[in-house]
Amino acid sequence: MGMNEARQARRPVILVVMVKCLLAAYLVTGGGLLLLALLLYRLGLSESAVNIGIIIIYALACFLAGFFAGKATAERRFFWGFLVGALYFAVLALMTLAVNHGFKDVGNHFFTTLMICAGSGMLGGMVSCTGFMTGCGTRRHSITGRKRDGTLHPTPGLLTENLNQT
Repeated sequence: MGMNEARQARRPVILVVMVKCLLAAYLVTGGGLLLLALLLYRLGLSESAVNIGIIIIYALACFLAGFFAGKATAERRFFWGFLVGALYFAVLALMTLAVNHGFKDVGNHFFTTLMICAGSGMLGGMVSCTGFMTGCGTRRHSITGRKRDGTLHPTPGLLTENLNQT
């Protein structure tokens, strides 16, 4: 199988991953906004507190979506996290356009919200890296110290390296 065939076979999988991540992000957003509405009703929060709450909800939802996208794709995590954050914003902007029949009230916050969503998604993708000391690209079994291809990971002091030398 050539490189192009492998990419074409993988495209539907990435599309499914992005849709699942966006759905999860909007579920988190819905739950967060319901909780914020409850707090507004019970505590009588100020407008600035509600605005801060909305920003936190957007950032958390995009961070989780980027994290899940990074875990699912396992390569180019920065990009996929950024992309899912940008797609989250695009859907949010389209919903705003449909409800308000234009972007008249969005003016100053449009670019800021885009950067919050895309940046949070990218941060989630970065955090989804599985190996802290070994890097994202090197996955190894925690007990045997072997990479996926069966070779030993070149980390000194592993018990398995000492066993294999005898």
